Amino acid sequence: MSVPYSEALRRPEDLSGRDRYGFAPVAITPAGAALAFVAGQVPDDPAADFPEQARQAFAHVGAALAVAGTTTAMVASIRCLVVDLTAERLHQLSSARREFFGIDLPTSTVIAVPRLVGEGLLLEVDAIAVLAAGVTTPYPSVPILPLRQGPRPGTTSPTGLDPVPHAQLEQNATSALQDELHRRAARLPGVSSGDSQVSVPGARAWHLDPDQAHGPAESFQAGTEFGHIHPAHDGSLHLALPAAARAQVLAGGWGEPHPLSGTMLVFGPRDEEELEVVWSLIHLSHAFASGSDRT
Repeated sequence: MSVPYSEALRRPEDLSGRDRYGFAPVAITPAGAALAFVAGQVPDDPAADFPEQARQAFAHVGAALAVAGTTTAMVASIRCLVVDLTAERLHQLSSARREFFGIDLPTSTVIAVPRLVGEGLLLEVDAIAVLAAGVTTPYPSVPILPLRQGPRPGTTSPTGLDPVPHAQLEQNATSALQDELHRRAARLPGVSSGDSQVSVPGARAWHLDPDQAHGPAESFQAGTEFGHIHPAHDGSLHLALPAAARAQVLAGGWGEPHPLSGTMLVFGPRDEEELEVVWSLIHLSHAFASGSDRT
């Protein structure tokens, strides 16, 4: 059963003042609402300080919610296990929680623990959420992406007055990695490679055979083009992706939407490990376009 966003969660007005600490005292789900349970999520970098570990753990919660077909606004409750809990860490957790959830605060329980499974890990966060309106079948083929390590690369920012190409300016993929992605994509079922109908000259696009193009309109950028990789000096990609995957790309730091079209720009891979992540997104974009991404 799915319910409208406006009816999915009620958070009675907090007269206790506890909302200033970054959580709601009560969250009420409607009778019969479907729920998603997110297992405890931990940071990627056990050497990071507590605020960064909190950001990473919450980002993983967001990615898991996207796979389930729901959002942070639909989270009713979270539980946070914190190692060596201090007033400073409680304050930092509150800041991270507010940054992640915004005004849609969940209920929250914080438990002090002596250690977690994993050397150096300082916190673990699990969650319970209401499934978003209209979701009947989640995208089981959407992988849970790891967090992209390091700073976000610089990009251009097209506007209506200055429609420059949307491109990645630094941390670019090598030509060998770009060629490997293109080789794999061109071998997907029903795919032919050619010029892009929407990108810059030199971009290599992937077009799906019209007889196999059973995806929704938003799974194509133009015609049956579902994705392309930009010229060698850039190496980023534009991919049409389902909403759950777009949310994961954003939460994990793997890309950004085109400022005008909204099509997801995926950063080019810097190494073999990142190549596999980006390849999984190309594969998913192909499944989205062919209509085979749902069960």
